[in-house]
Amino acid sequence: SLFSIRSCISPHYLLLHTFFFLMKRRPPRSTLSSSSAASDVYKRQPMVQTATTSHWKREAVGGFAAGAITDAMFYAVDSYKAQLQSGQPVVMHRLARGLISLSLMGSAPSLALFFASYDWLKKQPWIGSSASGVLMASLVCAVPASIVAVPGDTLKKRVVLGLDRTPLLALRNTLATAPYGAGLMVGWRANLMKDVPFAALKMSLYEAFLRSWATAMGKRVEEVLPLERSGLGLCSGVVTAVATSPLDVVNTRIKGALLPGHANGVVSGIMHILRHEGPVALTAGLVPRILVLGLGSSVFFGALENAKVVFDTLEVSNATT
Repeated sequence: SLFSIRSCISPHYLLLHTFFFLMKRRPPRSTLSSSSAASDVYKRQPMVQTATTSHWKREAVGGFAAGAITDAMFYAVDSYKAQLQSGQPVVMHRLARGLISLSLMGSAPSLALFFASYDWLKKQPWIGSSASGVLMASLVCAVPASIVAVPGDTLKKRVVLGLDRTPLLALRNTLATAPYGAGLMVGWRANLMKDVPFAALKMSLYEAFLRSWATAMGKRVEEVLPLERSGLGLCSGVVTAVATSPLDVVNTRIKGALLPGHANGVVSGIMHILRHEGPVALTAGLVPRILVLGLGSSVFFGALENAKVVFDTLEVSNATT
């Protein structure tokens, strides 16, 4: 209905304006200190950190803000992808259902947890920031982050696939399917098998691209600007989207209760789809998935870095007042 469309457009534009605010925001010159040895320096937008700055909080806030903004911007495209993967006709009026609430409770908390733990883990001497360290850190951190994302993903699939009309109704019906909220965790194994290799591949590619770009430009990694990071995120997102597409298709089918009981696992689900629909079905929704994870990664990494710039600026402002 027209009312439901209007009700989701206004907050959606609010998040879009928030994104552009983050992309344009620069710290005031009065807060900058060229003598600060603890500064994370960009050539054009330095970030000053004081001894009181909490690194994990900075990463968590950045991950949450960037995740919520990216989810909201690409929510309808991701919903379209899920409907294509389901094998059912696309229903346009469902694409924006639950946009605000599910953007905030979808991947945003998961990404906050991931980047807070990922940043801490890379700083440990037994992990480090080498290629193997990045791979190990992303694999370890993707496990709890993936589990945190399952309830929001389950509710979104039910809403956009037409099983329920609203997120609240989806929550009520899901809780009624199994005791102790187990219904919210349906398909958690599929999430793990999709998200863990996804995170490992995406972050390994991104960090490798980042180091290569910094070397080519004669910069330190810390000096690579958010706009440049957006381009690197685009490249890593596209490659990862293609590589993990079959796992995402199976995940959608499981969450949408679209597979028979004997094929409700990851491997059995893939075999069932291959046997009855052919290998092409495992690439369903690939184009919108590339848009979401390619352009979405571009937006995400740019917004992540700028969100941390704003966080640092506010920390310095609070410390000096």
